[in-house]
Amino acid sequence: MAYTVILLLTRKPHLTPSEFKSYFENQHLPLVKSLFGPLCPVPKRRFYLARTDDNTATNNSTNNVPPLYTPWLLKGDPASVDFDCITELEWPDEETFKLFQGKLKQRENMERVARDHEEFMGEERILMIGEVEGGLPAGWD
Repeated sequence: MAYTVILLLTRKPHLTPSEFKSYFENQHLPLVKSLFGPLCPVPKRRFYLARTDDNTATNNSTNNVPPLYTPWLLKGDPASVDFDCITELEWPDEETFKLFQGKLKQRENMERVARDHEEFMGEERILMIGEVEGGLPAGWD
């Protein structure tokens, strides 16, 4: 059964959302694939937040929304959204995930990944999901 991890990624403040996305897709993901080969997770889905792309958003002192790239929300406070991408990674099973983690913990690999993160990424949060059920839940057919 598939083993899934969800990452919430934040771009460095000096990058635009499109620069962040381009670096992640064209530099970081190929690096990870080259380092981990068959143990590399499959980046199943990547959800990039829709954000303003102009100077019309202004800094409001009551909610500290930055003047550029404010997230588009249907409801809620944009200041509460402090990430730029939700990424779903998948391994075929938990054993492969553990082998990946072991290889990631090797000093050379950790240093290369950390150096790359410094280029484009701010805070990273990891949500461990574990095994994922497939198919529709009961009553959804």
